[in-house]
Amino acid sequence: MRFTNYILTLSILALSACGYHLAGTVSSLPHDVKKIAIPQFSNKTLRPDIENQFTNALLDEFAKGKKVEVVGESEADAIVKGVILAFENTPISYIGGDVIQEYRVTVRLEVSLTKKADESVIWKDKNISYFSEYKNDPDVAIAEANRDAAIRKIAIDVARQLYSNILEGF
Repeated sequence: MRFTNYILTLSILALSACGYHLAGTVSSLPHDVKKIAIPQFSNKTLRPDIENQFTNALLDEFAKGKKVEVVGESEADAIVKGVILAFENTPISYIGGDVIQEYRVTVRLEVSLTKKADESVIWKDKNISYFSEYKNDPDVAIAEANRDAAIRKIAIDVARQLYSNILEGF
């Protein structure tokens, strides 16, 4: 019994000393950052409107999280800046050798969080890359809807990861 108590005590001490915490309970933001702005992402690609999808997905993620207030740039303590660097739509499988069956959409971007007061960078990732695959269809409208759904999935996945990285430091 004594040995079990000893092991239990050591385990508790080890977990508390290593920085262990439940996801979603700790913020890596500086204490003076209470409000952030998320202006429209920049788009360096030829894909129209993609910046809106990524900006809106991140705004939605912060609204759901409710850990920090999202405000306009003039009221913000820090600003999230995002740039869509690349958009690729690549065939990955074929039927009969020449008919495309499936595509992979890949989006690459960089995002930073900068403190407004002194323009110091709180968090930055210059090489975020996500992809999603979708089925091609002989009906162009269906193929485009499938591609758009893949882009939406990427935007949501990126927003979730950015939210976690910015607020929880993972």
